[in-house]
Amino acid sequence: MTGGGSTMTRLVINADDLGLSDGICKAIVELMDSGAVSSSSFMVAAPGAAERAKRWHLESYQGRVGVHLQLTGWGKPVADLKRVPSLIHNETLMFGSKEHLLRTNPEEVEVEWTRQIELTGDLLGGPPSHLDSHHGVHRSPHLILSIPSFRLLRDMSCRYVAGAPNSMQKCDRFTYADLRRSSGNGRVARWESRASGSC
Repeated sequence: MTGGGSTMTRLVINADDLGLSDGICKAIVELMDSGAVSSSSFMVAAPGAAERAKRWHLESYQGRVGVHLQLTGWGKPVADLKRVPSLIHNETLMFGSKEHLLRTNPEEVEVEWTRQIELTGDLLGGPPSHLDSHHGVHRSPHLILSIPSFRLLRDMSCRYVAGAPNSMQKCDRFTYADLRRSSGNGRVARWESRASGSC
């Protein structure tokens, strides 16, 4: 209670792993339609995820679907494999285990995550609503010390995500069109704030 009035807290319930299977897609779509779930995070790097996005008409949920950024689990890079060799298992060409994260090149992580965001935006017909990561890989000590990955996610939110930028700091941000124009080399130029501070 403040100033005689009440402050309402908005609860957001997000469902991860959208796109991983048809069963998961069916369940999450039904939950979003019913209002039981606010939003979902799409695993664009999961095998068959792009086809499922079309089959389940995820473009109609644009604004409520974000990216479940992936470096581990059942999936493979969506970037050119020649550009992200440290992210894949040599035999399977799929993502490695959590232990494999210690051998990943942070610059290749940025290339891959940029492509995952781009591809999700293409499938949704607009920018994703938010970013998070599968298995919480953005909190990997290896990546935190190297990128740091928390800053990378914050910067990516300012550059690529629909709606208001990260609430930690108000800042200008690139539009989705800016991302498409600037990412031809797979590494988007570092964002520079035109506001009083930088993100």
